Amino acid sequence: MSKDASQFVNVCPVFLSEDVKKTVDFYTEKLGFQSAKHFDTSENFATLYRDEIEFVIVQAKQVSSLINSYRAKSHKVVSVRLLHSVISRQAAREKGNAS
Repeated sequence: MSKDASQFVNVCPVFLSEDVKKTVDFYTEKLGFQSAKHFDTSENFATLYRDEIEFVIVQAKQVSSLINSYRAKSHKVVSVRLLHSVISRQAAREKGNAS
């Protein structure tokens, strides 16, 4: 482990599907995942989880707006070291503000 307090503990990938319901049915019926379905919202997606694994399935036709939304809020990662450096500085700033 690194010498600072920053640590990655979880990740939640987003996968694209042309048919979210069919994809969710496969993961729940064949692979034993549980799901939280969000078919009734304006964005057709579902969260699947099992043990320590969690991921999101998103309707493929909504991908471009989702990607643009995340681009507006995220940064391009050039390297893991750079990402670690950015997160470490942010954690240090937040720790300083909490004091």
